[in-house]
Amino acid sequence: MTLLRLWIPLGAAPLVWLTYLESANAIAPWGCAGGHRAMIAMATVMAMLAVLGACWVSWRAWRAVRPAGLLPHADAQRGHFLALSAVGVSTLFALLVLASAIPIVLRQACE
Repeated sequence: MTLLRLWIPLGAAPLVWLTYLESANAIAPWGCAGGHRAMIAMATVMAMLAVLGACWVSWRAWRAVRPAGLLPHADAQRGHFLALSAVGVSTLFALLVLASAIPIVLRQACE
């Protein structure tokens, strides 16, 4: 497992959240005016699945780097840190997507 491959899950969750935030704000006027409220909810579900996928990839990378010793010692420590950081970042951004979904669910997204 290369260190470059460990950087991808670290940046995936923030990128998904940013894309979700921008797309939800972009489709909100259209979704509310045309009665397509399900599109906003679908964007939320897709973002949550993508962030949880990034978290799963990070978890697998952490499990692969930790016991196997696939990398040299210094790179193994760095890889372990990167993978564990990616798990934490992905979890944080999953909570952010969930927090962004609360107003959509409670306020019916258009009120």
